[in-house]
Amino acid sequence: MQFETRNPASGELLTQFDFLSDSQLEQHLSEAELVATTWRKTSFSERASLLNAIASQLKQQSQFLAETISLETGKLLSEAYAEVEKCALVCRYYAANAQQMLEPKLIQTTAQRSLVSYYPWGVVLAIMPWNFPLWQVFRCLAPALMSGNALLLKHAPNVPRCARAIEKVIRDAGAPLGLMTDLTISVEQTSQVIADERVKAISFTGSEVAGRKIASLAGLHLKPAILELGGSDPFIVLDDADMSKVIDAAMLARFSNAGQVCIADKTFFSGFQSPSRIYHFIIRKSESIRNR
Repeated sequence: MQFETRNPASGELLTQFDFLSDSQLEQHLSEAELVATTWRKTSFSERASLLNAIASQLKQQSQFLAETISLETGKLLSEAYAEVEKCALVCRYYAANAQQMLEPKLIQTTAQRSLVSYYPWGVVLAIMPWNFPLWQVFRCLAPALMSGNALLLKHAPNVPRCARAIEKVIRDAGAPLGLMTDLTISVEQTSQVIADERVKAISFTGSEVAGRKIASLAGLHLKPAILELGGSDPFIVLDDADMSKVIDAAMLARFSNAGQVCIADKTFFSGFQSPSRIYHFIIRKSESIRNR
């Protein structure tokens, strides 16, 4: 089976991709399981060394990565560069802090000695959205690798170049084969991967509809799942608001990241200005920016 990707800014056909065959998918699952058994035994310093190397690769490949993000999502290059930078920062953050976070913690109970300890799950499946095609992955990948896990990535089908670029960054940093793998798979194949006994946990960011399906599958197979689902807060304008500041804030809330943010304000409420009037101000300001 094939699927195609298009430039959202122009509608231009970018590339056609093939989904993995069953044999290719099986090979990736086997590689992930194998490397997970050895990666879990590495020291925190070894893991931190890899995370810092990944951060360096993100810096070195920032132009290519930012251009790839912008091509597949339509966001501004400046926002794409900022996203790459944020991914490098999260790698360095967990490289520096994960060991302290995961140290066993003694707790007070009626027993002689009680503690909370942390162990790797093994192979983790990450199902990620397209609006932040690098950041959504790296905020999951960095703590997962530092915790001793291997990661399988099922990315959104409209950002396959970003998914492959991420895998290349990880390999260029010196990661062993299978530690992070891009799975170009269909919805049906994703269900098979969730059910596979080698996959121990699922991390998902996306819609409530898809979240319900994944939670159901994870529950059916008794696997932990982390779900970040959609939603947004209203933009409320009070009577004492400075309208010039309101419009600046509304522009940022509605149009940052090309408007593709889960928390982007979509509903405006005001006691003294109608929402349509606020939208009128936003449109006027956007037109003045565009005409500069």
